[in-house]
Amino acid sequence: WWSYMLIEQNNEIYNLKSAINLLHHEDPQLIIEKGNELEKKLHRRWWMITGEGLVFLVLLLTAFWKVRNTFRKEAALAAQQRNFLLSVTHELKSPIASAKLAMETLLKRDLTREKQKEILTNALSDTERLNKLVENILLASRIDASAFELHKENVNLSEYMEEGMKQVLQTFNPEQKVILDIQPNIILPIDKTIFPSIILNLFENAMKYS
Repeated sequence: WWSYMLIEQNNEIYNLKSAINLLHHEDPQLIIEKGNELEKKLHRRWWMITGEGLVFLVLLLTAFWKVRNTFRKEAALAAQQRNFLLSVTHELKSPIASAKLAMETLLKRDLTREKQKEILTNALSDTERLNKLVENILLASRIDASAFELHKENVNLSEYMEEGMKQVLQTFNPEQKVILDIQPNIILPIDKTIFPSIILNLFENAMKYS
């Protein structure tokens, strides 16, 4: 609309100047020359207005595109957060329910010492699992807030993983046969705080879904 109004105004000025030119000059050749000059000026102004309008249009379209992308990213992030909360809620409820059932069984039934020890061991395993889940959630929060820094050190990864996996396997069903096949003497710089959670997540997913 801005461009249209400017072009209309320029057309009116052109028509007025043409009329004045006709009134002030009697020589036809001079009138034609003045008319051509006015027409060239009019065309230059048209191109100038069109160029400015195109620049404004490009800026507006770029702004709309950036805003649209921002909204899409925010929507995707919100969906990820919802899925994360649902997943975390499910993962937290499982060990809590299992430990609660074990405690209720111990309270309501008169069991042998061996059976009590087995139930307590399972409850302790669920509590340890719950503790690791909470640690992972806190770690994720620190990473999301950019408040986490890696502290790497050279470690014999083969020995480190073998020792860690032996502890992890104690909390799983002994009927599930797991064979460790780890290449010896792999030296890598790792953060001992976060690396076990990576291996544990991979291992738990393999045990659950493969």
